[in-house]
Amino acid sequence: MLAGVLLWQRRPWGYLLGTVMLLFGTVYQLSYLAALAFQSSADVPGAGFDPAEPAILGVFVVGTVLLLTGLHTRTVHGRHPHPPRRPAPYPGVGPARSGHSAVSGGAGRTDGGSEGR
Repeated sequence: MLAGVLLWQRRPWGYLLGTVMLLFGTVYQLSYLAALAFQSSADVPGAGFDPAEPAILGVFVVGTVLLLTGLHTRTVHGRHPHPPRRPAPYPGVGPARSGHSAVSGGAGRTDGGSEGR
């Protein structure tokens, strides 16, 4: 339960605990299915195949794959799902700030006009 809460909060310990729990569950389920198969072939009384077990293994495998692919994208991009924007190469280039625009006059005038002369 702790791993789920930490994963929900996207904390690093959540990813670690979630990965450990899913990998452990997957390996445990595989060994359980192998034990059922060996017990059935050895004619152990009361040993039988449970049709829900492969579905449980499938849930563990899907969860493990989803978590591990999510870890890969988290590692590549850091804390943000998208790469950060690069700043403008030169000061003053880019969107206008604080209500001034390049067409309103002054040093940034681009239309070649000569108002006020």
